[in-house]
Amino acid sequence: MKSSRAVIALLAFIMLVAALALIALYLILDLDGFLKGMCQGAAFMLIVLSVYFGVLCVRRHGLTSTQTDDWLPSRDRTDQQ
Repeated sequence: MKSSRAVIALLAFIMLVAALALIALYLILDLDGFLKGMCQGAAFMLIVLSVYFGVLCVRRHGLTSTQTDDWLPSRDRTDQQ
């Protein structure tokens, strides 16, 4: 499942870059009104989704995924008995 982790991390990075590009677009072009609001809203949404996918990637697999299987409490309970 390392490929899915890489895809999620890449997706989060692309969303963050797209958000920064939208922010730069409305700042450089000095947009007003509807277009400025649309760029700000889309940039905010992309930043939030990027953070969500980044946290999902780290939380699901940890910073370093050295274990191949998940922790199962049933195995721990049978080893103690």
